[in-house]
Amino acid sequence: HRAQTQLGETVLVTVAAGATGLAVVDVAANVLKAKVIAAAGSDSKCRLAIQKGAVESVNYNEASLKEEVKKLTANKGVDVVIDLFGGDIFKQALHSLAFEGRIVVIGFAGGAIPSIPANILLLKNISALGLFWGRYWNEEFPVFSATISSALSYYQEGQIQPHIGG
Repeated sequence: HRAQTQLGETVLVTVAAGATGLAVVDVAANVLKAKVIAAAGSDSKCRLAIQKGAVESVNYNEASLKEEVKKLTANKGVDVVIDLFGGDIFKQALHSLAFEGRIVVIGFAGGAIPSIPANILLLKNISALGLFWGRYWNEEFPVFSATISSALSYYQEGQIQPHIGG
């Protein structure tokens, strides 16, 4: 919804093996048909995100997220970042965006709330967006309702498979 992800775009998801991250990977890969790069903190978590539909993964505890994304995208960068981590991972993800890319901040699992350097937004024509899902219940209930309805339809049609378990 917020990133306006298009068919075939490349999406980087941080904390890709957490509950929200896995849901984002599932929808981006299997509904939006995006090329998903999953970023997680261990090889086993990366494998879990691959099982959900990511085509590539980066263990950000073993390698530089920014450098690995450069390699995986032939220096182009990603079209969309969905960031649930914050901190240094956010900064690396921000620098991994392609020209006219979009970054959506969903959370701060890493604890530190980062700042966005305005020059990066300017030089790459990047859009930075936030998504606080709980606000839609009170502020834009039709959007909340339509999104829940869509998610249920995707599940009933077999397009997504919510992850249950640890």
